Parts: sequence; structure tokens; C-alpha cells
Amino acid sequence: MAQPSSRAELKDYALRKLGHPVLEVNVDDDQVEDLIDDAIQHFHERHFDGIERMFLKHLITQDDVERFKGSDQITKLSGDDGTVTFTLTSGGTGYSDGTSVATTGGSGTDLTLNIVTNSGVITKILINGDGAGYVVGDIITVSGGNTDATITVRSVDSDSIWENRNNYLKVPDHVLGISKVFGVSSNWVRNDLFGLSNQYFLMDIFSFSSGFAFGNFDMTNYYMIRQYFETLDRIVNTGQLVEYRWNQRQDRLFLDLDPAKIVKGNYVLIDCYRMLNPEDFTQVYNDRWLKKYVPALIKRQWGQNLIKFQNVQLPGGVALNGEKLYSDAQKEISMILAEGQDQFELPAIGQIG
Repeated sequence: MAQPSSRAELKDYALRKLGHPVLEVNVDDDQVEDLIDDAIQHFHERHFDGIERMFLKHLITQDDVERFKGSDQITKLSGDDGTVTFTLTSGGTGYSDGTSVATTGGSGTDLTLNIVTNSGVITKILINGDGAGYVVGDIITVSGGNTDATITVRSVDSDSIWENRNNYLKVPDHVLGISKVFGVSSNWVRNDLFGLSNQYFLMDIFSFSSGFAFGNFDMTNYYMIRQYFETLDRIVNTGQLVEYRWNQRQDRLFLDLDPAKIVKGNYVLIDCYRMLNPEDFTQVYNDRWLKKYVPALIKRQWGQNLIKFQNVQLPGGVALNGEKLYSDAQKEISMILAEGQDQFELPAIGQIG
């Protein structure tokens, strides 16, 4: 079928392009499946028809709230002679959030903790004060529940350390890019009735100095003022547009804001690009560029498989030439990738400076 509408049909189409079933294509079925995966991944990441713009919303959960409150490392407190990091070896039972806990054991003194629990079991411990005199390997008992919890000192660092907050929301792995983040914090510049933007709009519309009501409303001036409000919003980071960091290989959206603004039950909205699922949108399998790229990848693998049999004589005097097959396929792939870059990739955004 020249217009494949499924993964299996694309596979059969590619093998027919290489001569199957007239010729035996010496490529294992698992190798073909891997190559189709590689081709579709490239299609998603580099082809403008492989993605779609989408607005996705996320309901903030209690787990999100607790993650924003916590830290991977706690900054050294004044008067302490070292910052302790540890591993929670036993969560105990019968604890509750906010419980005053005491610690015993180990080589040091005055270690104070804050705890986070789940069904009475300690799941996370934050150091409120790391005390003094502890050494690596100390086993410390945490009391205050029905069954004691234990932690083991992993390191003691007296040097300056950097704090790394868990200020992220989990993002689905099908998201390839994020343009904007909305809805985390209140927007006094634009959304509020008494905010700058709305007040200016009301004052200018009903200003008799510019004519009767809407008759001579200065849209150019209003547009420039709105741009100025947008700049204010970005600088003070109090509105819809939020400072964020994101990396596709992490699947984590880091929001650089006050943790108090992460409230359970609120929504976060992202303007993003996500990959098209070929099983839902089967036209992907019939893409002109993809139908050339998949056979070329299989052809290269075919040549790679046959290279070790170079110049082996077959019945009838025919000799295998895997190296020639490999090099021809490599040239085809280079041309196909160049075509994809020229015709199907979005241009890179220019930079000044």
C-alpha cells in the first residue's frame, strides 16, 4: 500500500522499496522496529508537522505544594559548624505533620528537624538546625511517634553550599517545548478591576479631553501603554507570565516564584508544543519525508549487516558488497536530512549581540 496508515503498513512499504519480497532484505525484524522508532523521533523533534501547539492545564496537588516548600539542601545556618545531609533509613509510624520531634544518638548535638508525613510515616525530613559535632555514618533516632524513625548522616560539610529548591511541576514526556506559563500568581497589573491596565482603559475611554466617548479613542497610545504594562508585569513577576525553566530531557517545569503562590486546587496553564501521536493521527505514517527516511535507514542497516561478508561469493558468481550498500544509503540519508532541514524545519530564532 503506497499510502501507509499504520506502523505495520509503513514497515511493509519501506521493505518493498528495498526490493522485498523479490530480494531478501537481511535486516532483523527488531532492527526494523528500532529504525522506525528512530525515524519517528526525528520526525517529532525536527519536522514542523510532527508537533502541535497545545494549551495544557495542570491541577496543583498537595504533593506539588509540599515539593515547592522543600529543598534538596538546606543553607548553613548562622552559628553552625557544618551542614549535615542524611538518608532516611526508617520512616517509623504514628507521626503527624507539625509534630515536635526529638533526635538522639550520633556524635553531635542540637540537630533539629521539620518532618513531612504520609499516613503517619515520615516521608521527608528537613533540617531546621544542623547542630554540631556530627560525623559521616552517624545513625540518629527520631522520636515523637509510635515507632521511632532513623536517619543516617551522609555528609557533613563546613564549606559554603548552594541551595537547590524542588520548585518544579512534572510535565508529560510528549511535551517538546513550552512557550509561556499562565495562572500561577495574581495579576494586579492586568486582571484586577483596580489594576493599572483596567483603570487606564476606563479613564481614557471616558475622558472628554479626547472627544466624545469612543469617537476619538487613541488606540495607538493605548496599545503602547499596554506594552509598557506588559513590561512591568515581566519585571516584577507578579502577573500571568511567570519566570520558568524547562528542559525536555528532565520533564520538569521549574517555576521561579514564591512557594506560597503554589496553592492546592489552583490551575497552571502552559502554552506548549507536543508531539503528534501517530496512533491517533495516522497521517504521520504517510508523510512524504518519513516514507523516504525509513527505507534509507533500513538500507544502511542492511549494508552494516553485510559488511563483514565483504566479497563473499554466492552461487552464480554474485559477490556481496555490503560496504557499497552502506555508503549509498549514507549518502541518501544525508540528502534526506538536508531536505528535511531546508523544507520542514522551523528556522532558528535569530539572536542579537
